[in-house]
Amino acid sequence: MESKPLVRVLIVDDSKAVRSMVNRWLSHEPSIRVVSEAEDGYQALTASKVYDPDVVVLDVEMPGISGIEALKKIRAYDPDKIVIMFSATTHKGAAATIEALSMGAADYVTKPTSDKGVELTRLDLVSKILALGTQRRRSRVVNPANRFGAPPTLKEKLLDKEGFSKTPVDASKRSKVYRRDHGQKETDTNATNKVSTSLNGATSAAKISSLPKSKSEAVVIASSTGGPAALSEVIPKLPLDLKVPILIVQHMPPLFAEMLAERLDGRCPLEVKIAEENDRVRPGVVYIAPGGRHLEVERKGVHEVVCHLSDNPPEQSCRPSANVLFRSAASVWRKQLLGVVLTGMGADGCEGSRLIVEGGGTVIIQDEATSVIWGMPGAVAKAGYASAQFPLDQIAKEIYLNTKISDRLVEARLGNK
Repeated sequence: MESKPLVRVLIVDDSKAVRSMVNRWLSHEPSIRVVSEAEDGYQALTASKVYDPDVVVLDVEMPGISGIEALKKIRAYDPDKIVIMFSATTHKGAAATIEALSMGAADYVTKPTSDKGVELTRLDLVSKILALGTQRRRSRVVNPANRFGAPPTLKEKLLDKEGFSKTPVDASKRSKVYRRDHGQKETDTNATNKVSTSLNGATSAAKISSLPKSKSEAVVIASSTGGPAALSEVIPKLPLDLKVPILIVQHMPPLFAEMLAERLDGRCPLEVKIAEENDRVRPGVVYIAPGGRHLEVERKGVHEVVCHLSDNPPEQSCRPSANVLFRSAASVWRKQLLGVVLTGMGADGCEGSRLIVEGGGTVIIQDEATSVIWGMPGAVAKAGYASAQFPLDQIAKEIYLNTKISDRLVEARLGNK
């Protein structure tokens, strides 16, 4: 019987005690092998090249070359390298971790702050190493030629073919930037007839038929592992004239969620904030669930919807849980709700997606090729609740077009006559 491939790990931390602790944790795992240790960024880059680990566990704060600089160098050499940041639960550590995640780090684990937290940290780190490392080994076997893919050109970074800017924007300069030219016609006259393999094996239209019959009045998004980087790709590309609210569940602790909201708010034309109790849900505002609390929405009167936070038990081992948000949003917006499930481990958001679809709403997911982990979107796909899947760089466009669906359907019908 063929033995299961080992996930090869490089440990990087300036503290010898921390390196020894992590090595000890991982040495008890039969599917993990520590191939080397490094005490600074220079050693990390050399060890990464020499030993080619599947996963690098990288300290965020180090003297000399910081974890951020080390991450840049490692990913410049190997863009597909899986890096897990090992972060202190401090304001500085959280801010640096969010920056690292937006730069391509796959995930993070917070260092234990007490003896009681040691076992939880160990379990968290081991589970992420196994999930991420196993997926990387599988993807390299399937398509080894793409391991060192060419970086995108400057033009590709700044503007995609649909006209959405990819450049960060100062939050104080929110104006007409990111607005899309609605007078511009589709360049592909066959866009409405394109098909792609659907999630259940049949074929379905990847464009028009993936959209609801009426335009979406709200968007709910679920993300977890790889989510901060995915959200940093999606949210800043949404234009200023997106006149619907967006509510997000990203699995992370309170301080990290606050840092994520602050970072996105500084890069987006839309306002991004942590949801608060009784916040009035307003169009053009992005609400992120606070760490450790469920986010729900409730209708008050005919026209007002407000946020409600709760400390109810976790669902799918998560609090906040996407299922909780999706369930409440489905009861408020029904067929005018768009659900989006991005990269993440587990199945949070799957049950909520069922309720959105049953209420007449629409769910789209990130495709497997661009997901760090296809657990959450894959669960929705396998259950048959997703109407379409898209690469990450197309998600913002699809969100926008779902809110302008009436215009698109008119164009499609006229074009088909």
